[in-house]
Amino acid sequence: RQAAARSNQSVVSASNKMESLWGAPATVIVLTRDEMVRRGYRELDEILDDLPGMEVSRPYGDTFFKNYWRGFRNTFGDPFLVLVDGVVFNHMWGHNVQAPLATFPLSMVARVEVVYGPASVVYGADAFMGVINIITDKRSAGTGSHTRATLSGGSWDRRIADLATTWREGKLVLSLAARFDNGSLDEAAMERYEYTKKQYYADPRIWDALYRDNPSFGPLRPPGWRNQAMHLRAAVEGTEFVYTHLVLSTGYGTAYAADQAQANGRWVRTEDSFHLRHERDLSEVLHSTTLVRWRSSGFPSDSFDIEGYFDKGQKSYVNLFTYWSAANRSRSLFQDFDLWLNWRCSLNFGFKYEQKDLQKAYDTSP
Repeated sequence: RQAAARSNQSVVSASNKMESLWGAPATVIVLTRDEMVRRGYRELDEILDDLPGMEVSRPYGDTFFKNYWRGFRNTFGDPFLVLVDGVVFNHMWGHNVQAPLATFPLSMVARVEVVYGPASVVYGADAFMGVINIITDKRSAGTGSHTRATLSGGSWDRRIADLATTWREGKLVLSLAARFDNGSLDEAAMERYEYTKKQYYADPRIWDALYRDNPSFGPLRPPGWRNQAMHLRAAVEGTEFVYTHLVLSTGYGTAYAADQAQANGRWVRTEDSFHLRHERDLSEVLHSTTLVRWRSSGFPSDSFDIEGYFDKGQKSYVNLFTYWSAANRSRSLFQDFDLWLNWRCSLNFGFKYEQKDLQKAYDTSP
């Protein structure tokens, strides 16, 4: 019965249009909200641990997590797309996917569709390993409100608040989701490796100059992360306005040697997206989708790095404290048409205009 139900399930991510899972021209894995609840996921990126062909590492630092899909290994960026209701949320400059997968409110997720294999014909060259599409809960049946919220806590000082509420009156549907997720690094695990032991973070021979200027930096307090997100949607029939705000704020985790970099610097990544989408039937066989979007994707000025260098001439360490920032913005217009020629054949066509303002280098201040 479960297999039959899945074969009749509809998906939208394989061809960027609604079709049956059985008829989709790609391998698609669908994770429903009920399945994610039963598996006890605390954040969206944890689904990667259970998907075939994925290899995940989690330093919880400036690279919060790294997913290698089907053996494709690289240092920067990710060779697949992460979408929210069909809208791309990979970082505009680094092309990584940490912010949407680590911060998006789980309470707002109805299902996740994972498309395996190249999807560049539909989504462009950046989707050459696959696509992960987060489908939000657009519950709008009946009149009134519906709210879902979770509060959780545990080891590593983990504290999570995740809430989504939807309200409907007539043709108007309003949805709001928010998430706050704070946590620390695992000190016991850090002590198992020589290069992350606490004694190096607190060594006065290395960090004495830094402590004199700002005693709050030592000895090491596991910096962890302070992530947050908000997703707001207003819809009237075929028109919707959506604002999404994501903040991935972490320390530098366990990726750097403790005698050369302080893990409790901050590396902050922000995503802000406004879009207006309108869908309508132009005829019985022709459907139109118009999407207008403004987006900002960057690193705010409160991102900073703390490093220590051994000065051989002075036979001492020199501390370097730098602030980093970068801003990337885009404006885009997408117009898609779906033409149904008959029940076996359809034609998709349209056009895209996008203007990007990409930061060519970080703005650094000592």
